Amino acid sequence: MVGYSADDYLRFSADKETIYYSEPVYACEDAYVLPTNDNSEQWGVRSDGHWTYVNCLMYSFPPQGWKIHITSTIYDAQNVLYDVAEYLFVKSISFKYLSSRTCFIQANGKYADRLESGKFITIYPSSEHIFIQLLKDLKTIVCKYDDGPYILTDKQWQNSNVFFRYGALKPRFSNEKNVPVIVTPQGDLIPDKELPLYSLPSFVDEPIYVKENNYLLINFISNFRLSA
Repeated sequence: MVGYSADDYLRFSADKETIYYSEPVYACEDAYVLPTNDNSEQWGVRSDGHWTYVNCLMYSFPPQGWKIHITSTIYDAQNVLYDVAEYLFVKSISFKYLSSRTCFIQANGKYADRLESGKFITIYPSSEHIFIQLLKDLKTIVCKYDDGPYILTDKQWQNSNVFFRYGALKPRFSNEKNVPVIVTPQGDLIPDKELPLYSLPSFVDEPIYVKENNYLLINFISNFRLSA
């Protein structure tokens, strides 16, 4: 896209209807800021420069399971982070997020890894029950924001900026190859495959609630075909 900036590219990559989004309400200059946390002593915050990790010290999460990703436009990112983090602090849920506007552009630019594109906030539920509750609550929180880039590795939750997949929640690597792995019920290590499409390990199935309620996209397609 000769003649366009990184900001312009992000607009094109996420926009589904028009060439450009409307003027942003808020744009973060550089580092994203978390909301004030009244129980800050219960949290550990660290950054590797690209990601900032916010871990609840009171509750742990399993090494593998369902994870949730939140996508966003670059213009909404600071506000999305503030709203989502404020909720996660109350619920004692660990998460990570892209540390700054610069990191956001790097993760979503033309030459970025397509498997990471769109992943602004990653959330680590401690159980399947909490995972389902988070899907419902987070959709309500982010529904007022414009659509962010689609996350290729995940399944979208009810046409929202909330996505999910099953995989490793904590770093674990094979002894033979430096690739992330998950463990089968038989104790075998298998690669935590991140493909440019949503896929599940053979021993994992979506929760019944998710299967029965993630229906908006299907209904939209059916209605479109009937009216076409």
